[in-house]
Amino acid sequence: MTARQRLFVQEYLVDLNATRAAISAGCSKNSAFVTGSKLLRNAKVASEITKATAKRAEKLDLSADKVLRVDLSKLTRGQAAAIQEITVDAYTEGRGEQAREVKRTRFKLADKRGALELLGKHLKLWVERTENLDLNRLSERMTREELEAYARDGAVPEWFNNAVGSIAGGGHDAR
Repeated sequence: MTARQRLFVQEYLVDLNATRAAISAGCSKNSAFVTGSKLLRNAKVASEITKATAKRAEKLDLSADKVLRVDLSKLTRGQAAAIQEITVDAYTEGRGEQAREVKRTRFKLADKRGALELLGKHLKLWVERTENLDLNRLSERMTREELEAYARDGAVPEWFNNAVGSIAGGGHDAR
């Protein structure tokens, strides 16, 4: 796997968002949706995601069977706090001798994503990067020759175009 594919896998496992993971792995925002989709279909990437997901489930001791066999009487206070709503529907299914009582229980869990994102930002697990470009102070970075060329023909140095282009293009050359 390439370094970009590895980074994509790491980022994808954060929130299972392929577009965001592609952007974080260095793809342009304009093509991130398509690139993320292609990366998910890549056999090596898909295999790595499957392995990492299985490893995470094993570490957390998760299984589909455990999720389906929840005993509410044994929930910790923290686990119970995640339940936002419980709805129990009782009804009769069928007619005559075939009729049977059915009870369906539905759980609505609180949305943890927002809280986890805030916690992650607080712990600096990921940070948004911004770059400030003070146009009034650019002349301080210019050499005497660059200043003279600018005064004479309005020509700005190449490094200036690269700096402005990288900010305008989200970190990539704007050419």
